[in-house]
Amino acid sequence: MHDDRAAPIMSWVPATDRFTSFHVVRPDGRAYSRGAAVIETLATTSRTRYFGRILAGLRLTKLVDVGYWIVATRRDFLGRFVKDAPGPERWRL
Repeated sequence: MHDDRAAPIMSWVPATDRFTSFHVVRPDGRAYSRGAAVIETLATTSRTRYFGRILAGLRLTKLVDVGYWIVATRRDFLGRFVKDAPGPERWRL
């Protein structure tokens, strides 16, 4: 990220990969990328918690990776449907 607060957290990700995939870093230091980050996000978000836990429990990370790849390779097309506005900044450091 282009934020000095994120630098120590994201130091495990090579600079060339930081903006090419989705990353989640837990407060305990566990890090996830791509499909695993999607599952971790789903499993910790209140409305999708059960779905994320099912995906994790069934070990469907590879399947979610394929879905992630499909979406990631079509960002230009899909980006047309996303409103261009700043999102909320929520840091817990």
